[in-house]
Amino acid sequence: MLKIFLYTPITMALPSSWSNFLFRPSLLVYRLFADTSEITLELGKTCDQAAEQCIQSFNLAGPIQPGDGKIFRDKLSKLLEAHANVNMVCLNSTGGDNDSAAEIASEIQKHKLNTCVGDMSFGVAGLQPESGVRYTDTCASACTFILLAGTERIAIGTRFKLGLHSPRSVLSTEDSAIPDEDPIAKGVSFTSAELRESLFSLYEDKVSVSNEQLQAIFAYVSRTPAFKMYSASVPEQMALGFFTKRLE
Repeated sequence: MLKIFLYTPITMALPSSWSNFLFRPSLLVYRLFADTSEITLELGKTCDQAAEQCIQSFNLAGPIQPGDGKIFRDKLSKLLEAHANVNMVCLNSTGGDNDSAAEIASEIQKHKLNTCVGDMSFGVAGLQPESGVRYTDTCASACTFILLAGTERIAIGTRFKLGLHSPRSVLSTEDSAIPDEDPIAKGVSFTSAELRESLFSLYEDKVSVSNEQLQAIFAYVSRTPAFKMYSASVPEQMALGFFTKRLE
């Protein structure tokens, strides 16, 4: 009962700014009582669709929740101790909590690791590619800023999805007033300058791109409302600096 109360505070009738203030602390306290993390980090490999280009990697998968920064740090420490020759973290995540994502990015940068996104990723003892099966890994939302932490950022294949949209704070619903049928107009921003600046400060010393590149990325992703997802094309992925190299 305590967990349920902490996880679901009665804030539905409050303005979103009040809900943000009340919801996040209670969620963090809830995480102290229950391990609800869904992220995994394991030794494996990441490949293109044909499994012709593969690299050994630590594979991070799952949605990113409050408290996952510490969980990632502990898992990474153990993996690096056991596999000091591996310097790649490959990503398959729909994103999630920005604070945790920034902590994960900081750990990757601290250890001078590379990052990647591939068409498919597998654990050493887990699934292996099956002939005729089409796989599509995804790095979206806050995951894309973890990607930017890599010293080298490798794209493996072309089928994976790199999902971009406007950042938002916890329980923010201001953008829901935009009708679904409205087109995403070029040059229109769905994120306030204040929020962009706040998130820029959160990530600026934890990524391996310049401040100018990071600002340009925030401006670009802000063209898509937070409740939608834009799949960046290969030219866009390279032009924005998400990747430094492609293996196809």
